[in-house]
Amino acid sequence: MSRKLLIIEDDPALSQMLALHFADRRFDVQQADNCADGLAHATDARFDLILLDQQLPDGLGIDLLPRLLGAHPEAPVIMMTGQHDLELAIDAIKAGARDFIHKPLKTDALQLTVDKVLAAGDAGSEPATGAQPAPVRDLVGRIQEREGAQVHWIDTGPFADSGGGGTIDNVQVTDLRLRD
Repeated sequence: MSRKLLIIEDDPALSQMLALHFADRRFDVQQADNCADGLAHATDARFDLILLDQQLPDGLGIDLLPRLLGAHPEAPVIMMTGQHDLELAIDAIKAGARDFIHKPLKTDALQLTVDKVLAAGDAGSEPATGAQPAPVRDLVGRIQEREGAQVHWIDTGPFADSGGGGTIDNVQVTDLRLRD
């Protein structure tokens, strides 16, 4: 049985690349290029996964997220953005996104994230590609504090850090605690 994927992304080239990638992995893919069409698709059909861009022509993905989850609370949503904004990542996870990834996307890292999110929802079944998800590795000493929230990061993909301006290709907030 194929899984249903909704891609809400306004960049036609990226949307098409994602659609082809996941169609090759036997996903039934639907695409929307704005908030209104994405919400219409989500209310008309049930999806196993939603990839949601942050910057859309008629609104922000973070504002659309609660409406998507209202239509299908069980559907995991992975937010995508070109902005490297810790506050946005925290807000997305708080609002119900299962993961948050940065553009430019690397399909291997994205596929690992998708497999991990779907495997978590399947409670132990094999990931969609049949491959085992990458092991989770803690990044020692990588703790960020912003406005009273402490976020512990993990890396499930390649990581490069030059000491002050490194990049993280695949980031997931694993522990969010607000101070009293």
